[in-house]
Amino acid sequence: MGALKQYTLVLNFGYVESQRLSYMPWSSKAKFKDAKEALLDLANWLKERYLAENAAEPKKCCIKTKEKDPEAVYCSKCRRELAEPEFDGEEFSDWLRQLDTDIDSFHGLIEWDPNHRWQSDGLEGMPN
Repeated sequence: MGALKQYTLVLNFGYVESQRLSYMPWSSKAKFKDAKEALLDLANWLKERYLAENAAEPKKCCIKTKEKDPEAVYCSKCRRELAEPEFDGEEFSDWLRQLDTDIDSFHGLIEWDPNHRWQSDGLEGMPN
């Protein structure tokens, strides 16, 4: 097995016709066996960020209903469905497209945080 290495991946967003074509370089200090593994990790990290930002908080009445009856499908008080919503790929795609600010503002929806495993810092000095 080859040596693990760091990767910087560049994602392209926008359309030439709308004059909003931009790029976002993402780098990680983590090491991967190949570019495919790095890309899959970035995709999963972006999905995790999306889910964390769009998670619906259950109402107190829904929590109480689930505690009383773990098999319940609907809340006994507000009639809200208690099942976890399915992942919506179209909404995720829309969220990703909202990242296409412009070349000068990489941090539109994801705040820079040194603890994130992927950063959108720029390309200078980054591994590729």
